[in-house]
Amino acid sequence: MKELRCGLKDCNFNKGYECKAARISVSDCADCVTYEPDGSKSKNDNIMYEAGMDNSFSGGHSPATVKCEAKKCLFNRAEHCVANGISVVSEDAGARCASYIDK
Repeated sequence: MKELRCGLKDCNFNKGYECKAARISVSDCADCVTYEPDGSKSKNDNIMYEAGMDNSFSGGHSPATVKCEAKKCLFNRAEHCVANGISVVSEDAGARCASYIDK
């Protein structure tokens, strides 16, 4: 995985728009099930953060592996994500893989 971007500032693994989890899991419906809210980070900060997140991403590469159960995703190979990078965005009360492409 080259880039693992996260638009959820309140996630425990989000450090400067990069996911720092050692591995993440994406469900069959493309939800990031590794998302872990950090109570010390304000949900209200997400709005300001998402507006400027392109400027804050350091562009580093994540060593994380991505287990993907989204069977209809173009990037899923034997439950492993083969995309060059993914982005996770806020959806309702959780997190969703925005890089999902239906095959």
